[in-house]
Amino acid sequence: MPSRMSGGALTHVLALLCRVAAWLLVALTVCDAVLVGAPRSALLGVNGAVLRALPSAISGVFVFQTPFGGVFHGDFALAAIVFLLIDWLLSRLSSSLR
Repeated sequence: MPSRMSGGALTHVLALLCRVAAWLLVALTVCDAVLVGAPRSALLGVNGAVLRALPSAISGVFVFQTPFGGVFHGDFALAAIVFLLIDWLLSRLSSSLR
């Protein structure tokens, strides 16, 4: 018989998922900003998937060319900040439920 997760454990897992998503977005933002040529074109599919997953209100916002030849995706950075805030809130909630 499967056991149910407690509220604290569930919020902890959700917080970890938000943290991982945030840091993946940060890594993608940095790679897009500094990579050029073939390595950057390898990320086009990932960029497209992330852009489709973002809400239309922020998708494509704050996108700037960088001096390195790449593109800074402010929309990815903004989404990462939101995920980190949700992570922080869920971590606090998880601690209070335990």
